[in-house]
Amino acid sequence: MATATIDRSIDIDCSQHEAFEVLSRIDVFSQFHSKFAGLEQIETLGVNTAHIVEVVEGQREEFDIELTPVPEERIDYRILGSAPMDGSLTLRKLDEQHTQLQLHAEFDPQRVSDVYHLSQQELEGHLQDRLQGMKAIAEGGPE
Repeated sequence: MATATIDRSIDIDCSQHEAFEVLSRIDVFSQFHSKFAGLEQIETLGVNTAHIVEVVEGQREEFDIELTPVPEERIDYRILGSAPMDGSLTLRKLDEQHTQLQLHAEFDPQRVSDVYHLSQQELEGHLQDRLQGMKAIAEGGPE
C-alpha cells in the first residue's frame, strides 16, 4: 500500500486551551455537523468514537472515527472504513489568544480515489474545508 501525506494549517482566534477543550470532544462535533459541508450525520458511539455519514463529490460514505487526545498538545485520529486515514491535529500556541491548528493526514491515495473519486489535490481542498469548520467551532464554541 502506497502512503501519501497531507499537511495543512489554519490560525484560530482562541487560546490553545480553549481550542483543545472544544476540538478534542466527539460530542461537540455531533452538535456542529452543519459547519461541515457534506456531513450528514455524526453519531457519538463513545467518549472518543463516532460513526460518520458524509457525501464527498456525490459519493456517500460511512465510517467510524477514533480520537486520542494528548492533553493541550494534539488530537490523534484514526478513520476506519473503506478509505482509512490516520493523522493528527496539533495545536500550536501563537500567543495567549491565538492558536495554529495543524492537520496531518496519512492515507492510501488509490483507496481515496476508488472510494471518493478524489485526486490528492481535491482531497487537500476537502481537508482544508474541514479545517475551516474546526476553526468555526473552536472560535464559536457551543451555540
